Amino acid sequence: MIDGATSSTATIPVGTEPYAVTVNQITNRIYVANRRDNTVTVLDGATNTAGAIVTVGMLPLSSA
Repeated sequence: MIDGATSSTATIPVGTEPYAVTVNQITNRIYVANRRDNTVTVLDGATNTAGAIVTVGMLPLSSA
């Protein structure tokens, strides 16, 4: 993650083979679709931490 205000970075582990990202600007949540393990990792943009890892169907896609 990159803090847009300070340009500081943080490395946050997500699922296997991440390939799509979308952001909810209202909740400051980032959603990372992980191709290999069919999950979506939910990141908290305020704390730079990973939250839930949600199992979804094959090849999750972002429609945003």
